[in-house]
Amino acid sequence: MVARDTTAVPAARADPAAVHGSAAGRGRARRAWPAPRLAAALAALAGLLNLVSALLPAEADRLRVLDRLVPGAVSAGATAATAAAGVGLLLLAGGLRRRQRLAWLATVGLLGGSVVFNVTKGLDVEEALVEAFLAGLLVSQAGRFTARQGPLQRPAALRPALLVVVVTAVYSALGLLANADDVAVPLTLPRVVRETGRMAAGLGSGIGLEGRFGRVFPASVAAVFYLGALVVVARALAPALVRPVRDPGLAEAVAASGDSLAYFALRDDRLSVRAGDALVSWAPVGVVALAAGDPLGPPAGWPAAVAAFLAEAAGQGRIVAVLGCGAAAARTWQAAGLTTIYLGDEAVLELDRFSLEGRAVRVARQSWRRALRAGLTATVCRAGDLDPRELASLRTLSAHWRGGTPGRGFSMALGRLFDPRDAAGFLVVGRDAAGHALGLLHLVPWDGDGASLDTMRRDRDAPAILNDFLVVEAARRLPALGVRRLSLNFSFLRAILEAGSDAGLRLRVARWGLRRLSRWFPIRSLYRFNKKFAPAWQPRYLAVQAAEDLAPVALACLRAEGLLNRGAWAARSR
Repeated sequence: MVARDTTAVPAARADPAAVHGSAAGRGRARRAWPAPRLAAALAALAGLLNLVSALLPAEADRLRVLDRLVPGAVSAGATAATAAAGVGLLLLAGGLRRRQRLAWLATVGLLGGSVVFNVTKGLDVEEALVEAFLAGLLVSQAGRFTARQGPLQRPAALRPALLVVVVTAVYSALGLLANADDVAVPLTLPRVVRETGRMAAGLGSGIGLEGRFGRVFPASVAAVFYLGALVVVARALAPALVRPVRDPGLAEAVAASGDSLAYFALRDDRLSVRAGDALVSWAPVGVVALAAGDPLGPPAGWPAAVAAFLAEAAGQGRIVAVLGCGAAAARTWQAAGLTTIYLGDEAVLELDRFSLEGRAVRVARQSWRRALRAGLTATVCRAGDLDPRELASLRTLSAHWRGGTPGRGFSMALGRLFDPRDAAGFLVVGRDAAGHALGLLHLVPWDGDGASLDTMRRDRDAPAILNDFLVVEAARRLPALGVRRLSLNFSFLRAILEAGSDAGLRLRVARWGLRRLSRWFPIRSLYRFNKKFAPAWQPRYLAVQAAEDLAPVALACLRAEGLLNRGAWAARSR
């Protein structure tokens, strides 16, 4: 899920314990108050209870008593309302998990309504008592659900709600008019309106619809209405909209950070939360507040920045996740109550010790020598030193390589190239014997004496050895510009890929799964590419608040990294 904008794929690293799925320090970390999680689970259970209760037939003795108390139409309507409330409670569970005040209010209202519906539809007193208890329990925890949206932050819901009503009315009217022969009474405007309301509420037809049309059409009207209503509810419960505001001290904090991913906090789609001298860089991705890399600023200030970020996410009704944090930052997130999960390894070259001697770099050495024999050359310069003609040529090369495919990367890709704001970055440009540009590496500054790979671009007709050649040339030439460390790509779950034949069953199964995933994502190819240069492997982790958040967090990470975009799975080989 962590990816640079090259062949974009996940990464980080781990110790053996992490490889086996444990989270270091899990037992020592503080845990957040479980009321929202518990409320979400209970709301979902109440929703399932309503659906089961609506589907099961009522007891005959109770129905006879009920027939003397309420009309049959009211009982049938209560059954439909019970089912609708069940669906609503299932939808609201996510909002409760994110501490949304509106979701809490709606859940209490639906639970209260469910008490009445269960009694009215079949004297289901047991279900009514359970839901009354749950409603009271939620009311007692009102102070835990504080995520609100200001009047300018709410996604517009009134217009979609009106649209649902109009679409349902038009669908119902057209259906009735087109099948007038199957309607037992003459159709008038008031009758059509009343009939539409009945069918939309799930009460069936009141005017005697005949044949197959009479059996199917009322349910279809209710389906159109309730489906639209669910969409409106989901929109109303969406997290608060966020207006990006650039922290005036962000660039200074990035420059002082020791994290190889710090520069990517300057992406245009990133926000930041500050507490004192420390910041957390993040972006809203659906319902997830996705932080990336380590907090910026002095490590002593990280806990305060983390607490501020958690409060900001809770205030917006978002799930918190951290993508690609290092080992030290992982301990800070653990102390704040999150669970850390190993992602893989970051490949880092120590340039003062880099050498092409030895078996470990045999493939890189061979590629480099073949490139030299083919007449390839390389130049290394600051991005801001390019002249306009060179810049235009490289822009064309980059556009040709991408071919209209959306850019990828979030945690370790800048999302822009040749921008004047990044003049301090480095460009490694490979050329053929005639001097024509064949490919490039764009590197961003890292802590004064480091460079971190942002993007790779190459001509589609360039030799396959070009990228190997560019990395070796970068490692050989960057020290002259004061660079001592070079961060390359990440290898997703590298420790699992490297597990030997004597590994345990769980590791062998995981390795088998990764190899199958590599058919769609360049997992093994990135690992093999990195391994050519005999790098030092640095651990990176994913942090989440709870296990049940893994599915939405995984989707958010894939979405943020651009791996769900059209054409993203068609991995390009190096």
